[in-house]
Amino acid sequence: MTTRKKCEAFAAQHGLTLKITGSRGVCYSVDLPDGKITESGMTGRGGDTDGDPMTMKEVWVAIMQDMEYLVEEKWLDVNESSMA
Repeated sequence: MTTRKKCEAFAAQHGLTLKITGSRGVCYSVDLPDGKITESGMTGRGGDTDGDPMTMKEVWVAIMQDMEYLVEEKWLDVNESSMA
């Protein structure tokens, strides 16, 4: 299974949304389901290559790391969060 397929499967399993864009470089975001927030106040994570010569495999590895980070945290409903 490719790194991309592993990421897509992981995202689907945990209800995360992936967005990847870019014309010069790659930008991505990984978002929690609507109405969810982590205990530390995040609704997602993201990054970009910012002109760095990264392969797509390296980008997918970074995406997986961000998804794992989000999943490790406890998720709250936005209305229950002290961040609301």
